Amino acid sequence: MRNRFAHIVKQATLACIALLAMAASAAAVEDAVDTAWRQKLREFKASLSTELPPASVTARQLIEQAGFASVTRQTALPMTAAMTVAPAMTDPVTAKLMDMRLALALVSQMYGAKDNYDVLYAQKNPSYQALVFESGEVTVDAIFKELAAQGLQTDGGDGRGMLRVPVIIWGKASLRMTPGEKLLLSRDDGVFLMNFGPADLDGVEIRAVGNVNPGAPDFVPFFTNAGGAAIKVRNSEFVGLGFGGEMKFSGFSLVRNPMLVRKDEVIIENNTFIDIVSIAIGMADNALIRNNRIHDNRGASMIVTHSSNVHIVGNLISGKAPTNAIRLLQGSTRAVIEGNVILGGDRAGIAVRNDSDRVAIRNNVVWDRGGAGISASNFECGVIDGNLVIDSRQKGIEVRTARKVVVRNNTVIANRSAGIWVTAQIKDEPTLLENNVLIANGSGIASTTGERLVLTGNDFTRQFPQFVSGDLARLGRNVAENLVGQTTMVLTGAGMVDIPMPDMACPN
Repeated sequence: MRNRFAHIVKQATLACIALLAMAASAAAVEDAVDTAWRQKLREFKASLSTELPPASVTARQLIEQAGFASVTRQTALPMTAAMTVAPAMTDPVTAKLMDMRLALALVSQMYGAKDNYDVLYAQKNPSYQALVFESGEVTVDAIFKELAAQGLQTDGGDGRGMLRVPVIIWGKASLRMTPGEKLLLSRDDGVFLMNFGPADLDGVEIRAVGNVNPGAPDFVPFFTNAGGAAIKVRNSEFVGLGFGGEMKFSGFSLVRNPMLVRKDEVIIENNTFIDIVSIAIGMADNALIRNNRIHDNRGASMIVTHSSNVHIVGNLISGKAPTNAIRLLQGSTRAVIEGNVILGGDRAGIAVRNDSDRVAIRNNVVWDRGGAGISASNFECGVIDGNLVIDSRQKGIEVRTARKVVVRNNTVIANRSAGIWVTAQIKDEPTLLENNVLIANGSGIASTTGERLVLTGNDFTRQFPQFVSGDLARLGRNVAENLVGQTTMVLTGAGMVDIPMPDMACPN
């Protein structure tokens, strides 16, 4: 008996020594991570904080220069070649003065009336008149010529682009701006640009300027595309736009009406957005949002709602960010969120909610978020694959109330809570966690009512001090005996279960 007890003590001592050695090794690795990924990310953020590169430098170029090309590789199918926007209008340009409340009412049918009064109170004209284009191809030159002809504004057409009157483009007209053109939207005068038709902008600048509006201090100029609008916007710069908490006036928005939607695709590519509230997209299937730079936004950097097959690819989000960087909501199915770099900010970096099924979140870098790195809930058939999530002040990757979800090939480092957290799952629902690398998180994997977590090929060798927590806390020994996941395990709050590998395939 004495020899057996001595043997047990010896084995326990050796196990403790081994764990301490591994912990020391993990700490050394963590230091290496700090001088590798963290240093790169800090330098990248600092380079964007001191002086922004010219708008002509794309997000992809900056991401590659910072050394993140391999991490953010893009596998999404190129969509640009197949995309077209309606051809230029051949009808003559016609315009007249019209009460802007009609346009505001049309947008409010789908997106509510909140903040409309701020737009009206901001107007100097007590009759709420805007210059409305009814037909033809509307250019910057056409806008200022018509303003002068109507006796509304005589300056601005001299190349400086100062707009002092709200402009609305109706659905039978189109907006076209070419390289070097600009529109400066006067905040003092309550100016906004609202488009209901096709818009083609390339190499232009639209900027809010002026002082706080005396009639509506909260008002800030905005560029809204509504109704049946279709937009192609490339290589352009949008600065200081947007106000309020609604998508429609968020700065740069496409807020469609389902009864008016055109078949033309939506392209937002190689642009720079600075100090706007949000890029907001509603009811825009097949939209491509690619290689844009977004800096110092005042709301969620991107919001997508009620849209399918949207590709959010290769965007760079930096600077002030009070809430989510990318927000996918309200049944926005089959989206691809890929190759984006998110540097700092509050709340979850990528948030997927409300039946946004079949989403692919892959090859993104999410660093130093105030909430989770990636948070996905109330969805099914999603894949979270190949992401680098580091230094979030909550979870690294969070999955909640989801069916047939696969979390694989992610590197999750030094998040204060769990590296991967699964919660509020349907009874007996499996979640596949495969080939993830977990390093120095608060715990490696955690669950509360996570049901069945299928672990295979996950690397815990540098995950100290805690392998698992929450409902799984008592299964730490099982993970310790399987640190590189050579044996598939199914963990539940009640313990390990022996079941066949579940079928994670989703029906078409």
